[in-house]
Amino acid sequence: MWDDIIWWLVLILTRTCFLLIPGLVQMFIEELKKFDQENLFYNVEIPLINEIIDMQFSGINLDINLLENMSNKLEIDLNEIENTIHNIYPEKEFNLNSGKQLSEILVENLNAPPIKKTKTGISVDAEVLEKYSKDKDLDERVQQISSGILKYRELAKLKSTYVDSLPSLVSKKTKKIHTTFNQIGTSTGRLSSQNPNVQNIPVRSKIGKQVRSALKKNKFKKYKIV
Repeated sequence: MWDDIIWWLVLILTRTCFLLIPGLVQMFIEELKKFDQENLFYNVEIPLINEIIDMQFSGINLDINLLENMSNKLEIDLNEIENTIHNIYPEKEFNLNSGKQLSEILVENLNAPPIKKTKTGISVDAEVLEKYSKDKDLDERVQQISSGILKYRELAKLKSTYVDSLPSLVSKKTKKIHTTFNQIGTSTGRLSSQNPNVQNIPVRSKIGKQVRSALKKNKFKKYKIV
């Protein structure tokens, strides 16, 4: 059923393009010939449209209970990291999410060297904190705080971007997530996805793998989330 509908839509859109903008269509055809991409376009990209639309309609099952438990655990972990960092430097209260306040503690109070500067002041981005955490010549507290902040940011991003947000994207009708796959979204030729971007979930870290485990493949479908 879907195959017939999809191909009819492709046919209608193709004919519409030829009728309304024949010059543009001809230009693209010439470009395909010029770069010897006709075989790829007609035998790979066009047939793939069918599979992509099927994937989008099929959706992805989500283990909401798993994510809810993860969210609670992450909240506890984040609070523990925050308390640990404040205990390392109890002399002054500061907001872990404020780059300005963090740079004041590390650079002005604990004498870490400024490595990068932005329009708003001294940078304490991931690259800077990574260097601080490994520099044994610095105050030990700089290393400890930097390592803690890196971990805090990693967990906080996963929690807000995926663990807490994915359940809200589940369709009330299908009880699944329906991401949009883009055929031409990357220069490498691979598929990309958006709303949500399920491909950006970390694959190497333990916590990232746990988030990925909440995405369940559909029965009788051969698609795999990679």
